[in-house]
Amino acid sequence: MQTRVMGILAHVDAGKTSLSEQILFHAHAIRQAGRVDHQDSFLDSDPLEKRRGITIFSGQAPFVWQEQPWYLVDTPGHADFMPEMERCLSVLDAAIVTVSCVEGVQSHTETIWQLLRRRNIPTFFFLNKIDRAGADPDRVQKELETRFHTTLCPFEGAVSLQMMDCAAEQDDALLERYLSGEILPEEWPKLLLPAMKEGFLCPCVRGCALTGEGVEPLLDSLHLLTPEPGGEDAPFSARVWQIRRDPQGGRTAFLRVTGGTLRAKEMVGEEKISELRVYNGTKFKTVQQVSAGELCGVTGLSRVRAGEGLGAEPAGKLPSFQPVLGASVLFDEKQCSAREMLAIFKALEDEEPALRV
Repeated sequence: MQTRVMGILAHVDAGKTSLSEQILFHAHAIRQAGRVDHQDSFLDSDPLEKRRGITIFSGQAPFVWQEQPWYLVDTPGHADFMPEMERCLSVLDAAIVTVSCVEGVQSHTETIWQLLRRRNIPTFFFLNKIDRAGADPDRVQKELETRFHTTLCPFEGAVSLQMMDCAAEQDDALLERYLSGEILPEEWPKLLLPAMKEGFLCPCVRGCALTGEGVEPLLDSLHLLTPEPGGEDAPFSARVWQIRRDPQGGRTAFLRVTGGTLRAKEMVGEEKISELRVYNGTKFKTVQQVSAGELCGVTGLSRVRAGEGLGAEPAGKLPSFQPVLGASVLFDEKQCSAREMLAIFKALEDEEPALRV
């Protein structure tokens, strides 16, 4: 089975990182679900993230559910880190949008929805915090459907009649087959996909990320309704979605292989891969090759930039969000030369291209 990649997105404080922890815990990828307020969450490991109590850097972790390998990508929820979140979308097979049933739909939730529709990413909703005082999941579901012109279909273990009706309404040929009773039950998950990509149909689950309620039905819905990525027999292609530097200054490019196979010591363009790494949070293991669908970290590629396509992969979409403010940096040239300061900021720009140094 090919590895699928899910991303978790939300407005800040909707419970996104708590949901990530519970997914990894229920899939037995971690021994205990951490908490943001306890500063022990698995994916928010940076000291700045722990101090601020928010996700700043996208984290990734592999897990297996019903024998299907997955990668989870936890993205920032704060609007200030929107470019970081947007770069992650290029490697996702499915997105989970977490919405608090207390605060409801926020402006940032609408921004996330627009980005997902721009890329036609199948979207699942997790209506969170149903245990809190003031929670109103019915109101939140209705608000989502009204504002996003979609249908949220509660997932109850299988493709429901509501899902079938919603998909058939969008496709005349499918509607004809549906009404004539020609469609076999096992065909439906694939037939729902066009409506899910367009955003007309979104499976949803209600629960509480802090306690894990609703997590297993959510994983079951993803397992059933997320398509296989494909590309195993295609020529090598990959998408660069992130650049990071370790404390020693070493540069790692994070890729998703979208076609063929990538091997250690291979040439990519004019540069040679030094190491192939499979990351689990901040830890990694070195491997000799990765196949289509997998995420990996690569050392040795000094020229690639976030958003680029490698091999047969086409150029990515231009980012939707552009900086609107400029700033000047004042520094003591007796302590650091202008050339050294420029090099420091260029290294930061490598990780966050929106800085535009």
